[in-house]
Amino acid sequence: MLLPKGANVVDKQVADIPWQTMRVELRAVRRAGEEVESPDASWQFNEGDILLLQGRPRRIEKLNLYCYKGRFVPRLKAS
Repeated sequence: MLLPKGANVVDKQVADIPWQTMRVELRAVRRAGEEVESPDASWQFNEGDILLLQGRPRRIEKLNLYCYKGRFVPRLKAS
């Protein structure tokens, strides 16, 4: 997932993102042609970073929404 200019998580740290709640794992970050595997909690995201994620597609979609717009979509109950 590419972080564009204005993304909600730009200038935030790994620890600021609700990874466990979203049930998505950050595997690595690509920045300026280099890849950092499992960045630590203090890693700060920059515009243009590429996040390499692991999780179910729907959960990654929810994380995308959070990262781009800052909106968290809670789990919906089955009807």
